[in-house]
Amino acid sequence: METCPNCGAYEERLDRITGWCSNCAPPQLLSAYEQYLLRYADEIDQLIADGFSPYKAFKAIKARNGSARTRCYSCHTPIKPATRGERLFCNSKPCRKTARRFRYYVEELNIPKQTALKRAVERNINDNRT
Repeated sequence: METCPNCGAYEERLDRITGWCSNCAPPQLLSAYEQYLLRYADEIDQLIADGFSPYKAFKAIKARNGSARTRCYSCHTPIKPATRGERLFCNSKPCRKTARRFRYYVEELNIPKQTALKRAVERNINDNRT
């Protein structure tokens, strides 16, 4: 158990980037490359410790595990890249609903993107439970 430095709550695992618990940490808008590096950071570190250059370590992990595609923030499946820029959700029906809700929060209610993303994904999770 680890203690969140922001709120003091005990949690099994703290966020890798902020070091906070899941309730305090804002959702991260990361590029596909950053998501890939976070997902395979331990393996890349191990290969570098074994003598690989960072470039060769990344290439070895990529060859073993596949491409560095962006993942949907709602269902976590890989997204086929369409245009360069912001692509947060895949094209499945529940994810399209979450994307519409996200756009509504940002464009109509003027909520910051990270907060809007967190609310839209949480609402999608709650809708799927019922």
